[in-house]
Amino acid sequence: MLAERTGMAQVVSYEDVTAARPLPLAIAYMPILIVDDYGSMLATLRQMLRRLGFGNRFEATDGRMALKIIEQRRIELVISDLRMEDMDGLQLLRAVRASPTRPSLPFILISGNADRATVTQAIEAGVTDFIAKPFTVETLSSKLHKIVGALVKERL
Repeated sequence: MLAERTGMAQVVSYEDVTAARPLPLAIAYMPILIVDDYGSMLATLRQMLRRLGFGNRFEATDGRMALKIIEQRRIELVISDLRMEDMDGLQLLRAVRASPTRPSLPFILISGNADRATVTQAIEAGVTDFIAKPFTVETLSSKLHKIVGALVKERL
């Protein structure tokens, strides 16, 4: 059975949905973590993801908070700003790649002012994809569909 009854609510896991449903429905349950230290950018990403049908979102305002969420939740994708205080996106990426439990977690870095050296460092650290600001919902959609398609193929 795909769902367990818990009182009046049904609890459905992302794994159950992806195993039994086509991609469009499965993405609504895909747990995505968005990380940015600017509330306005978090709101923009939240709105874009909602528009694209991704309804299972978690948010963090810095890399350290993001790591805690990744440890506690079954996150399937991280979308992180590059430039943040305390722990930036590149440091977060390196910490995720060094993790014994989630080293291949898909990871998108977003930046408005990344120089070539920074992009090279991100690639060397294992970034899945990179988005330059400003960007459109179509750009985000293209990157997400490539990653989600790869995840689905991996699980078949």
